[in-house]
This record gives sequence, structure tokens and C-alpha cells, in this order.
Amino acid sequence: MSRVLVVGPKDQMDGAIEALHRSQLVHIVDHRGDDGVFSIGKPLPRASAVSEDLVRLRSIASVLKVEEGEPGGAATVEDVHGRITALALQLREEDESRKKAAGLVADLDIRIEAMRVFAALPLPLDAYRGYESLAVLVGRVSEEVRGLEAITKDLGAFTADGVVAAFVPKDFESKAREVLTRFGFAQVDVPEGGGDPRDALSRMISDRDKWTDRLGQIEGRIAKLRERYVGFIRATEARLGVEIEKAEAPLRFAVSDHSFVVDGWVPSDRVGPMTAALAALPGVLVEATDLKELHEAAGDEEVEPPVLLRNRGPARRFEFLTRLYSTPRYSELDPTSFLFILFPIFFGLMIGDAGYGLVMIVLGFALSAKLRNSPDFADLMRVVLYGGFFAYIFGMVLYGEIFGIPFHPPPSAPDEVSWTAILQYDIPYAAPIHKLEDVGVIDLLLLSVVASSIHLGLGYVVGFVNEVKHNRRHAIAKIGWLLILIGFLSFFVVLGRTPEWCAAQPWNEGCQVAGNRVVNRIFFDQPPLAWIPADGMIIGGLAIPWLMVGGILGGVVLLIVGEPMGALEIISLLSNMMSYTRLAGVAVAKGAVALAFNTMFLPLIINEEVFHATHVVQWNPSILFILLGFVLIFLAHAMVLILGAMSAGVQAIRLNYVEFFLKFYRGGGTLFSPFGARKPTTEA
Repeated sequence: MSRVLVVGPKDQMDGAIEALHRSQLVHIVDHRGDDGVFSIGKPLPRASAVSEDLVRLRSIASVLKVEEGEPGGAATVEDVHGRITALALQLREEDESRKKAAGLVADLDIRIEAMRVFAALPLPLDAYRGYESLAVLVGRVSEEVRGLEAITKDLGAFTADGVVAAFVPKDFESKAREVLTRFGFAQVDVPEGGGDPRDALSRMISDRDKWTDRLGQIEGRIAKLRERYVGFIRATEARLGVEIEKAEAPLRFAVSDHSFVVDGWVPSDRVGPMTAALAALPGVLVEATDLKELHEAAGDEEVEPPVLLRNRGPARRFEFLTRLYSTPRYSELDPTSFLFILFPIFFGLMIGDAGYGLVMIVLGFALSAKLRNSPDFADLMRVVLYGGFFAYIFGMVLYGEIFGIPFHPPPSAPDEVSWTAILQYDIPYAAPIHKLEDVGVIDLLLLSVVASSIHLGLGYVVGFVNEVKHNRRHAIAKIGWLLILIGFLSFFVVLGRTPEWCAAQPWNEGCQVAGNRVVNRIFFDQPPLAWIPADGMIIGGLAIPWLMVGGILGGVVLLIVGEPMGALEIISLLSNMMSYTRLAGVAVAKGAVALAFNTMFLPLIINEEVFHATHVVQWNPSILFILLGFVLIFLAHAMVLILGAMSAGVQAIRLNYVEFFLKFYRGGGTLFSPFGARKPTTEA
């Protein structure tokens, strides 16, 4: 980035605005306050008229229900103001007519519902009013009324389906109302007028139909206006938005009585084209200073240019997750690439089911295409797609599981339904981890510890790279934390690896179990972790390797040099490592819930007695049970999918935001937003 100053006479400001807007290269730094010579500029004279037209156009768009994202036409209309005015007048008349018609229809609907009560009774409307000694109670009831006759002999009652009319002496009105209330009585006021209520109801229905037809005609005319002008509205709104942005640009400039100054940032490789864009304006000068010169001139003062993100390909889809946390500073590494790799891996490890993963891939692809006009939602669906891909891979390779059903029954539950039994085909692959077995849970916990060490270690390395040029003491502290992390990891490696004496006792069952754990085969029993010596101290029956002691002591020394107070928080690093066991916890919990639903609903689909006797899967004799079972198991797995995806997504992003980002990332940067671009720029 290079800092640029554009200086020129005030009468060239309009031309400079046009040139800068057309080039879309300058991120303007707003001028603040009044320094005695320069003050904040005033909008161009046309700003008020353009703003008024834009407000009126958006009001028109609201009435016509024109939404963002709809295609627009070419904004080549000469008399924009005249067309907006004419359209606003025409639409106002139609909108007022629509509101009047809709109000009359709504009022008639209310009156019709009230009149239906009286039309159900065999009395004219005149019979319900004009009494001095009688109270008239008319309304709807929820059940047949009983007990009114016990109040007084001087009582008249008329009933119909769900309707009652009671004529009682006023002295007994409260008692009659109390009895009616027991049957859900809701009183209806007597309408004005007289005569047969059925005739009045017929007239009201006729009036309502007439006004409904008229409302439909008005809506049709408005729909035609929408169809005719939607392109003009979208194109003109975009055009006016550009014009108002240019007209209000002086509010960001420093302006004196005779000149103006624009302060901003330009990508260093684009300074030439930006200067060329202003070359035709007499008296306008451009001065560019690269970032290195700015740092030398500023000394200890921090210079923070805006950030132009350059993630390519699929990694761009994860930029919104970075921005959701905070935009990176110019001097920091952009963590988006790390999110692109690590978030889907953590997500897939927690879901770990090929069936759920395949559904996420399909939904993510379909919804990202459908929501392409909403970039953030489209990006979110792509993130789901990538997470689903890793869920599919881990489900097939690591867990051997599809919709909670394993390829083969686990050794501890040989009667469990499996895909081998369902397909009547011996799948030639045995998954290395069964989530719900003791050995599998231990394996997942140790894998979580390895994941924490890799993830946190990467954070400290990146933190060192970020700090080494700016704050050597903080960089030294990052190395100290890395040494302490290696020390803690060495403890878990020695604790979990296959004991050396197992080489002489290959028949030992415990040795076979340890040697077959995924974490041992990939990490603990393989270089470089296999080289960690097990010799050390014995404290409380636990072996504390010398590497752990040396790593912690060496790390503390570096922390005292770099961040003295950090030495008091060593235990927090161990807490961070343990936080990664949520990877195992969510995976086991999701697997347990899926297994529970399968155990509940699969017996509706398959003949459980035959399966337990022969290990052969047969359909349930009842077709009704089969259909019910498929419906219930579909709903159950849909719930597991939604809740599992939400839980895995939250936990995966938490591990990155809290455990990982805090080791190297501060954020608080400003996204490069060049004048003339309609939204902040993220360059591929």
C-alpha cells in the first residue's frame, strides 16, 4: 500500500471526484475536524436533489415490492427526475385506492362475521333494541347453553348452532351473563339498521365481493407497473446511489477557501493508473509515499493501512468467518487460509459420518447456488459443503459409519445392526475407531490432544512471525509458550504410546490394543514423537519425562524475558489443550444419539427376532410399521444432522477463535474500500 495526497484548486474538485470514482483505486481517509486552514467540505449542490430523488425512488420500490438482487435495466434515462415524479404521482393514486379498497374489505369482513350471528337467529334486527326493562345478550358460544331457564321465568332465549340470544330482565343480567360465560360466551354488538339480518348479510357479502374485485383490479394495475418499471427502478437506484456518493464525497475531504486535499491509500502497483486518471485536471497534484518511507518518517508511531485480502479459490469462502471475528491488521498474517484448512477438519472429525457428510455436500452445493445473490449466506453454505466433505471422509475412513450404522458391529456389541448385515455383504474394510467403545473414546481423546498441540503450536509459530519484526520480546515469549506446549505434549506421548516392553510380548492383549490405536500408529509410535525419551521423574505414580521438565523450565525462562506475567498462566495452556477434547466429546455424543434413534426405530423396519437369531436382515411383516419406521428414522436423523452440524460448527469455530486466534491474532484492521466501489474489496 502507498499513502497518496491529491491536492488541487477548488474549481477542479468536481472533476477530481469523477476521476477518482471512475478509477476505483483510492481508499479515502476521512478528514476530521477543523485545523484552522482546512475544514470538512460541503456536499456538491446537486446532492440535495439527488438525495430527494433517491428517497422517492426507494419509497416507490417499497410500494411495488422491488427487492434487492432483482435484475435492472440500463440506466440511460435522460430525465430521471421527471420519470420518478410521474411514477410517484401515478403510484400514489393507485396505492391510496388500494388502501381504501383493502380497508373497506377488511371492515366488511368484520361486519359480515358479526351479522352471521344474527342471520342464524329467527329475529329481525329491530327485535334486539328499544327495551327499557330488558337486557339483550347476543353472541357466540362454544357449546350448548344449559341452565338459563333457572334464572327467572321472565326470560326469552333463542339458539342456533354456536349462537345464542337471551332477553332477560335487567335485574338478572349479571346472573345470565355468568351462566353464559361458562359456555364460552363472546358477546356481539347489535348492528345498526333493521329488517331481516339475512338480507343485510347478503348485501354485505355482495358489497365485499364488489370491493374485492376492485382491489384485485388495483393490484393488477400495480403489478403491471411493477413489471414495467422494475428494471428502471433497480438501474436508477444504482445510478442515483453512485451520484449521491460522488455528491457527498467532499464531506470526506479537507477543503479550504481555494483548494481541496484528498488523503487516502492506493495499492502500490496501482499508483501509476491512479495518477494518470487525474493527469488531465489542471493544477491537480498527486504525491505518493510507499509504506516503508512512511514507517521511517513516523518512527515509533504506528501506521496502519487498510487491508486488501488476497485469498484465492475456495479459501475466499472463509473470509466472512475471519471478518466475523475481526478484519486482520495490515501487519498481521491473514488467518483465513488456516480457517479454510482447520475448520472443515475439526468439523468433519466431530460429525464423522459418511451419510451426514454426503447430505451436507448436496445441501451445501444446492443452497450456495440458490443463495448466490446473498454472498455471506452462499459462503456459509460452501463452508457447510467443505465440512461435509471431511465428515464424509472421516466417516468412511476413520469411523466406518453411515447414518449412525457401522460397517461392522463393534466387538463389544456383535448383535448390533451393521451395513454388512443389511447389505448381506462383508465390507472389506474395518474402521480403526468405534466411537462408543472404551478404546475408541481413549483414542479420540488422545487424538484431540495431538490436534491441540498441532493447532496451538501453529498459532505460536505464526505469532512469532507476526511479532519478530515489531516486538522482539513478544516474539521470544511465543517461543517460550511453544516450548511449554512441547513439554506438555511429551507427557501425553509417553503416557499413551505402546510400552517398549511390548516388543518382547506381542501376544499381550494390552499391547495389541495400544499398538492398534490410530493415535499410536500415526503419531505416538512413529518418528518424531517416538524419539521422545520416556526417562524422567515419577510423581504420584505418573512418569514425568525429562523433556516435559526441560520444556516447561526453558519456556518459563523465555516468558520471564518476554512476558514476565505470562509465566503465571502456564496452567492455562494445559487448560487450552484439554479444551480440544470437545472434538472427542461431540463425536461420541453425536454417535450415541444416532445409535439411540436407530435402536428405537429400526425394529419398526426390520424383523428384530429374525436378525438376533440368524444375523440376517429381513423386512418387518407389517408394511404400516415399515412406513412409520422410515418416517420416524428420517425425522430423527434430520434432527441429529441439524443439531450435530450446529454443535460441530460452533465448537470448531470456537477452537479457532478462542484457542488459536488468541495466540497470534489481534485484528482491528480496516478493509480496503476504494472510492467508487459499491462494497469493500477482497481481491482474488
